[in-house]
This record gives sequence, structure tokens and C-alpha cells, in this order.
Amino acid sequence: KQNNKGNSMKKITIALAILISFTFAQDALYHMQSLIGPKDGVTGKQFETALKKHNKVHTSDLNALNTWQIVAGPSSGDFYRVPANWPVPHSKVEDVLDALNNHATLPGDKLNDLTNLYGGMEFWILNEDLSVNLDKLDPAEEFDFVSVFYYGMPTGDNSKALEIFKDFKVSSGETGYERTWWVMTKASGGNMNVVMYATPHKTRSEMLAPDFALRANVVRKMSENKPEMSLGGAWTWTQNQVLKLRRDLSTSSN
Repeated sequence: KQNNKGNSMKKITIALAILISFTFAQDALYHMQSLIGPKDGVTGKQFETALKKHNKVHTSDLNALNTWQIVAGPSSGDFYRVPANWPVPHSKVEDVLDALNNHATLPGDKLNDLTNLYGGMEFWILNEDLSVNLDKLDPAEEFDFVSVFYYGMPTGDNSKALEIFKDFKVSSGETGYERTWWVMTKASGGNMNVVMYATPHKTRSEMLAPDFALRANVVRKMSENKPEMSLGGAWTWTQNQVLKLRRDLSTSSN
């Protein structure tokens, strides 16, 4: 059934807090996502109508899906489908995949005929050591957007990039910067030498101000701590996307 406003986000933050506290040391946590979009000639209305119908078979704890529309950056207009009970512990990955792939078939379900699936399922490992302010996530706070930054690592030696990411976490604490950043490394699917930085937010504008200036303070602190620091050669390319949670195209298990 359709998700109530804020329900998915509360579930995500509560689940993350519990899993980080009790399972991270024993069970790696995964972000799973599939990129989909309408085929050529299929209208947005046709695609979304078919997606809503198909969602009726994705309402269990294991196969409920949140739908994030890319509203800025590469692949704008397309959608990521992500398990609603996020992140997924390694011990549950096979169960989630089975639930996603083996479910009832609805009469008249035309989603597969109207949809492009780009590259299949991707798996990203949540890196607690590099992530910033995980303990500051508020389970009661709703958010509608996630900004995602991708960093393409040089082949071979990633040590410089990883050192910079660690320094950003340290300097965040020293400057009182409180935004949460999930940091993930690619585990399977597509280009493997990629690090993902992702942060939730309520509005688009808050990433412009005050967050842009606050991040600049962190970078200045990094330079003070290590005057010899240089970003040159740390990564070979960067990319940014902004995602909007489409609650009307998401499902819930409760």
C-alpha cells in the first residue's frame, strides 16, 4: 500500500541507528540500488501509472522499495529503486534479492515492457570509518532529498583519497560541522573504483546556504592541519546527483 508521508524516512534512520549500534562490527551494511527509466516513446504518466500498479507486489519487509527520482545531474528524470528497509545487512542480502525477484504476478502488470533497466543491481558497502556524524541522525526528522557526490578513484593506489576523506571527518568534528554524510564504496555493479558521499536534506536550498559555507570551513581546517595537503591526483573524476524521494511511487511494509 502507499507510504504515509515521512514513514519511509523514519524507518530508514531508525534502522540505520539500530544496525550501526548492534551489527556493523559483525555484519557489513549494504546500499542496494537499481537505476530505471521509461523506454523511448513511453510518457511519464504511462510509466508512473505502471510503476504504481507494480508496487502492489512490493509491500513485504524484504521487498518494499523506495523510489528516488534524479532531479539534478546525470540521468535526470530517471529513478533509483532502493530497498525501504535500509541499509541491508550482509546476512539479509540473499533474502532481499529473492523477495525482489520472486513475487506474485499481477494481471495487466506492464512495467517491464515500459522500463529500461540500466546496468542491474548495484551494491555499495557503508563505510563507518569514513562516514561523518552518523550518530547525529534524528529518527524523527523527515527529509525529502539526498545529494550524492561520486569520486572516481585512480586505479591502483587509493591511499591519498582515503586520507583526505578521513581528514574531512576529523576536521568536521573540530569545526562543529554536524551534517551527516554516508560514505560508501562500490562492492558490485559497474565501475568499482568509486566512492559515494551522500547526505539527506529537507530542501534543495539548504545545501547552498548555510551548508556550502560550513563545508568550506571544514576544508580550511583541513588545510590548517595539513598545509601540504593537495587534492591533485586524489581522484580522476567527480559527479553529483540530487535525488528526491517520490513517496507516491514508493511502497511500505506496514
